[in-house]
Amino acid sequence: MERKLPDFSSANFLKQHILDTVNFYAPRCIDKVFGGYINCFLDDGTICDYETKQLVGQARFVFIFSVASLLKPDQGYRKLAEHGISFLQSHQRDHKHGGYYWELKGRSISNSAKRAYGHAFVLLATAMATKAGISSAVPMIADTFDILERYFWREKEGLYLDEISADWSEISPYRGQNANMHLCEAMMTAYEATGNKRYFEGYTKYI
Repeated sequence: MERKLPDFSSANFLKQHILDTVNFYAPRCIDKVFGGYINCFLDDGTICDYETKQLVGQARFVFIFSVASLLKPDQGYRKLAEHGISFLQSHQRDHKHGGYYWELKGRSISNSAKRAYGHAFVLLATAMATKAGISSAVPMIADTFDILERYFWREKEGLYLDEISADWSEISPYRGQNANMHLCEAMMTAYEATGNKRYFEGYTKYI
């Protein structure tokens, strides 16, 4: 018997597929002990790490819950995104030096490095949260962009650095394209969310 494949050209199917995927994680990803989200799941939904909170994982959950909120505003996805925004602001952000720590264990810093890749996802997440109507995300867009421009951008190379120490004093020699690729996406989304041309100019300086 021939198996019928999903209709990936159907907007209704794609919307439901997105929501089904989001609902695999929600609400079990909500960390009621430390805040933020639990990031590590097996295929059957079993949690495999309760404490590790990588910056990208936290920001991605904010992004997907914001998208879900835009697709289906009546399902409480916005509150799930706000939960992550609060954690990023309160715990993942370095309140002394600025920027965001790469990794926490619960609420303790386990890797204090500042990575452009992680900040790209914070910019993307806060921009999408802004599009979903979350007002607390709005100032985080400008703050993250300012951090990227001040510490990561190198005009001579026309690219952002990959990794810097927590106090911005030591720069990793590693160079890659991945962070810069995601920053293009993040800046386009920030421009869409705010209409501020500096984010559009941030994207076009790659061209």
